[in-house]
Amino acid sequence: MKQLLTSILFAISVFITLTIVSCKKEKQYMNNAEITGIDNSLRVCQVNDPCSCPGGFFIHIDNVPDPNGNCTFCKVFKAMQLPKDFDSGNNLQFPIAVKIDWKYDSLLCDSSRIVITSIARR
Repeated sequence: MKQLLTSILFAISVFITLTIVSCKKEKQYMNNAEITGIDNSLRVCQVNDPCSCPGGFFIHIDNVPDPNGNCTFCKVFKAMQLPKDFDSGNNLQFPIAVKIDWKYDSLLCDSSRIVITSIARR
């Protein structure tokens, strides 16, 4: 009887342990966003002004106000690159719905330049 009770308690503890370990919480991101396009402008990149360089991705971030403060529908930010672990695929089709963690670019070019620190498709 004692051995049966021990076996049952052991089985219950293994079940509880496996249940706790197998619970996988989904990573929470700061914002939902859409990558709306690529900056293909043909401006010349000034050596002494990296903020004027073309390239990068246009991003609309949900529930974040217009970075330039005067356009109620714009809400466009720009990220020069996406994290290396993000697979954008071979044939980009915009917009791309994503979840992102981000911060303002340390270059402080203007309030619309950001760095995406983590990203996943929605």
